[in-house]
Amino acid sequence: GYPVTTGFTYRGGVLHAEGVTLPEGRNGASVVALSDGLLVAGGTGPDGKPSAKVWKATTDSKGVLGQFAAQPDLTDGVTGASAALDGTFVWVYGGTDANGVSGAVQRGIVAIELDKDGKIVRLMTTWDNAMMADADLRNLVLPSVEP
Repeated sequence: GYPVTTGFTYRGGVLHAEGVTLPEGRNGASVVALSDGLLVAGGTGPDGKPSAKVWKATTDSKGVLGQFAAQPDLTDGVTGASAALDGTFVWVYGGTDANGVSGAVQRGIVAIELDKDGKIVRLMTTWDNAMMADADLRNLVLPSVEP
């Protein structure tokens, strides 16, 4: 085969992103890789209950992870759920909520924030859980997208 010039090596122990921690302890959270960082959703919080908390950390051009910042909460707290990014939508499905095993599907939109010159300055996630009409969501997002 061809020589590999990049790779990842894990030599036991715990691998830490230096100086970066979640705002509070979390177990069983869903993690989604976005184009500009990581999104952490739900999980079991310090109180032992499924959490609706969502945090996002951006990475710089060298892959250095920044601090996690709060995002809008999930509609329902869940732990052990699966998550995926599909275009501008983040989907969190299944897991366990306060009532037990859940079949719920929660949808979030990776929204963009523009500066006064129309340049993208931040990506964030807004959870609608399909409670908002698609036409209303399009009206929210489309003005931020270049034709």
